[in-house]
Amino acid sequence: MWIQDKALCAPGVRSACAVACGVMLAGVVNMPAWADDQLAPLVVTASRVPTKLNEVTADVTVIDQAQLARSQGKSLTEVLGSLAGVQATANGGLGKSSSLYIRGGDVRQVVLLVDGVRYGSATLGQPVFESLPISMIDRIEIVRGPMAALYGADAAVGVIQVFTRKGAAGWSPFASGSAGSNGYHEAVAGFKGGQGDWAYSLTGSDQATAGFSATNPRVGTNHNADDDGFRQRSFTGQVTHKLNQDWQVTGNLLRMHGRNWFDNGGQALANPPDTYSIVDSAVTGLGVQGRVLPTWSVNLRVAQSQDVSNVVSAVQSSYISRISTLQTQWLLDNVIQVGVGQVLVGLERTRQAISNSSKAFDATSRTIQAANLGWSGRRDAHDWQVNVRQDDNSQFGGQRTELAGYGFQLSDAWRLGGNVGTSFVAPSFNQLYWPQYGDPSLKPQRGVNRELNVAWSEDGATLKLVRFENRIRNFISTSVNSVSNIDSVRLAGWTLSGSAERVLADKRLYAEGSMDWLDAHNVSDNTPLVRRPDHVAKLKAGSATDKWDLGVNVLVSSGVAEKNNQFQMDRLPGYVVWGAQLAHQLNRDWKVSTCVDNLADHAYETVWGFNMPRRQWFVTLAYSPKSN
Repeated sequence: MWIQDKALCAPGVRSACAVACGVMLAGVVNMPAWADDQLAPLVVTASRVPTKLNEVTADVTVIDQAQLARSQGKSLTEVLGSLAGVQATANGGLGKSSSLYIRGGDVRQVVLLVDGVRYGSATLGQPVFESLPISMIDRIEIVRGPMAALYGADAAVGVIQVFTRKGAAGWSPFASGSAGSNGYHEAVAGFKGGQGDWAYSLTGSDQATAGFSATNPRVGTNHNADDDGFRQRSFTGQVTHKLNQDWQVTGNLLRMHGRNWFDNGGQALANPPDTYSIVDSAVTGLGVQGRVLPTWSVNLRVAQSQDVSNVVSAVQSSYISRISTLQTQWLLDNVIQVGVGQVLVGLERTRQAISNSSKAFDATSRTIQAANLGWSGRRDAHDWQVNVRQDDNSQFGGQRTELAGYGFQLSDAWRLGGNVGTSFVAPSFNQLYWPQYGDPSLKPQRGVNRELNVAWSEDGATLKLVRFENRIRNFISTSVNSVSNIDSVRLAGWTLSGSAERVLADKRLYAEGSMDWLDAHNVSDNTPLVRRPDHVAKLKAGSATDKWDLGVNVLVSSGVAEKNNQFQMDRLPGYVVWGAQLAHQLNRDWKVSTCVDNLADHAYETVWGFNMPRRQWFVTLAYSPKSN
């Protein structure tokens, strides 16, 4: 059941794709349909202004805590990789380096926010998805498309914002324990509560796995057949205090400390090196929110994120290197209600400071100061959003980005929309200064992204078709031993997504799925960009009652262009991966759930020479007392 080359041609793959398309065209999703407009959730990432999900012009998906629990995902990359328009790759199992490609865009073109704070590595110039534990997360908002006019450099193809658990009135403790394949185990405990003018939450987790070999012999001299484990302890807390009816102060902290083993060669040695990195990450913030006037609200925030990796050779008991990123951010957003819609006026200052104990860089910090202006709103059947942002980058000077979006409600069921935006991506510190690799003369990449979409929603079913095209100049191309600018790159394609839910007697039937078609290539020589599948199909379907929830899922991916261990262009074959989940509500407070991933036990790779998990199982017992 493999996909060969570009075509979805193998019989098993054709069957899986036919099932996925058939279910969607029968009326199957990515987001629920809201019969009552008042039930639509509020999202903030798409416009930096709280807006109903069915009124934003961007392509947005919201994953709440209930959906996270139902997915039984063990990593943020795994959860996000199941969404329409998003493809995930990984250099091994849990905790290993991973990447997301949104509509074919490179991971360096995605901004990851944690409670509004940029989080990632400025040396690599990309988010660090593998460090964020699912147990800490309350909600995720995923915005596809150009968001640089709102979030500046790197938000070229999307923004992912993670919101940690927050307090609520009352007292709600919770706990869970999990076990599974490859020595996996996790313990989570915490509480949320609130009384009077105070709200608070605290969560702690301990997650570990013995792992499996992250590499295979195809990777070359870095292969080591030993298991590559991972362990991480994390906690998050948040406190909110209402100063009066109009103003409140919020403080939050997320801290993660872990150890991640990886292959560093030596397979032929009698005593091969056992190398690991000690990873410390933190996100802290303090904010004040309130109303200056009935029509003027303010959000002032100061925050900091840190990502530190200390690499150690266990066999030699020697310290190898320390790599760190410290990002400090000041943000002031003003939202002013006007006659039609609302105006956003924002100021922002971000300082990125990096260090690498084993390498000397020509520059180790940069400062970005920005001002942005936006106007969004709804009038009758019309929704709109316009943003412009001016960045002053201490390394690359002034950069302006723009965004314009429009949506029109044709009828109760049908909606048309579109967006066009420009983007700017600055080279990372490694790309500029890493010895015998970086190039200080690298140019920032600029892009123009266009999108058209049509959506249908009726009686609990949705369908959405999106056409997108992203033209990028001076695209920053990286390989193992070099980095360079490509004159022009084109990312274009279609995404069809849908969902449906039906209630029969005491049983709820549900299905959601997507199909992606992508053309990502270098315009000058028409060569494909690596690790971008031409076709991907995803489907999840299930049945639920008050006590039971049974679901199955399948992911079908075509083959991808990839560079082999000789740095020559090659191909990885496509793959089909099945999974199943089962949950049982034991009583009002206790729930047990289990899942099996890669049911068919396929061996496949998303990065050359790096193994993906074979068949594995997990079981979780969760305690969450319900109030009377």
